[in-house]
Amino acid sequence: VHSLLHAAKQKGIEHKYHTVHRRAYGLTKSLKDAHKKQRLLTDAQEKVLVNWMHFLGTIGRPIAKDTIWPYVYDLCGCYPSENWIYRFLKRH
Repeated sequence: VHSLLHAAKQKGIEHKYHTVHRRAYGLTKSLKDAHKKQRLLTDAQEKVLVNWMHFLGTIGRPIAKDTIWPYVYDLCGCYPSENWIYRFLKRH
């Protein structure tokens, strides 16, 4: 316990010691892990989508929401919202 506090002080985050402690002992999850079940695509599906978008970029084909929607549907079986697409593009 003291080593966690010491490490937090060294990193200048001693005010977040309790967060560090809970994460170190597995009492809480990271934000990404906590919301994994709520995600539309798995990590592998997102990687496929990103690679496909990069491919479209290399062949000079524009990427638009109308292009992404059907591809996401093929990957997961449901259409993403407009907000999802904007958040996805912001993440990648």
